[in-house]
Amino acid sequence: MHGWPETEVIQLISGQVQITEANGAQQHYRAGDIFVLPQGFKGIWKQQATITKVTVRHPLYWKD
Repeated sequence: MHGWPETEVIQLISGQVQITEANGAQQHYRAGDIFVLPQGFKGIWKQQATITKVTVRHPLYWKD
């Protein structure tokens, strides 16, 4: 990810995610965890399998 366009608040319903920031710091999240992916984020999003998540985004990035 290079300059993520929006802030996301994410709750994982199932699965696991590993996020590595540009400075090398790593965070591991699993089902039940809530975390924020900030606008402008640069780093790596890694998941081993399909995940289910609930996401609140700001500003809304997609277009009709």
